[in-house]
Amino acid sequence: MSDKNAKSKLKDLLAQVYSSHLDNQKREIVDDFEKILNITNVKWRQATKPKPINNISTLLAVNHFVRPLILRKSLFTTFDSMTTSAIVTLMHSKITKRKLTWVVKNDIAENIIFLSTKLRKIQIAAIDCYNFIGVSKNYPFGQFPKWQNYLEKGFDIAFYPEGATSRNLKSARLGFIDLLNFLNSHGVGCQILPVSIYFENSSFYVNFSNTIKASNDAAEDAHQTMLKIAKGLPENLQGNYKNQSIDKLLKSQDLLQQADDPKPEFAAQKVTLIESPSSKK
Repeated sequence: MSDKNAKSKLKDLLAQVYSSHLDNQKREIVDDFEKILNITNVKWRQATKPKPINNISTLLAVNHFVRPLILRKSLFTTFDSMTTSAIVTLMHSKITKRKLTWVVKNDIAENIIFLSTKLRKIQIAAIDCYNFIGVSKNYPFGQFPKWQNYLEKGFDIAFYPEGATSRNLKSARLGFIDLLNFLNSHGVGCQILPVSIYFENSSFYVNFSNTIKASNDAAEDAHQTMLKIAKGLPENLQGNYKNQSIDKLLKSQDLLQQADDPKPEFAAQKVTLIESPSSKK
């Protein structure tokens, strides 16, 4: 597909999303994200084979990776954020039937002088179309009752704990601990799925780690999550965690294993994919 045709197809799809938002209509997130990756010819691969997860409430903690400016060719990081979200969403759909939502900013200015804001408008529209959790103050760790409500309705929730894009991993915002304490105090049991994503050799790579069963020690759970995200990244991208002895700091395997469920919903399925069709060319 030529660049001109790709831009036209992407423009049409995003226009459909925005139109659905105006008409108060819902859309299927997996289908649309797969279309976006195909249209834009994004190449992605799994760094490790993902394991099926247990059928319980899951928080997907993902590093907010963004490529260097020379590679993304835009001052805006919105497209890279949409790309990484799309890849993680497709990977999630291969290991569970649970629905997925994302925590996104809902206070993005629609008019920024001299800069195109189409993708940012789409991000705002997506909150309505895809049942995203919109957060402004203390992003991403705000609106805790919304998190509780979505988890209790059967959604898994994906979020970027750093709260801002970066090539190298940053520390999670303090609200991560507050969130886990809130869920625990309201009796919302969950597991945490650390996800690492990065760009190398013209492809995005995504790595789903083993889940962490949430405990009564929110600070430790949050810390272990970030360490596992770091472990799934190349050493040069581990940022604030590069000099930490990750293997020694990680808890023993029995504390990191998936939450107890003798019969995970997908245990008998063979997980396939995940290379984009374009990566095979």
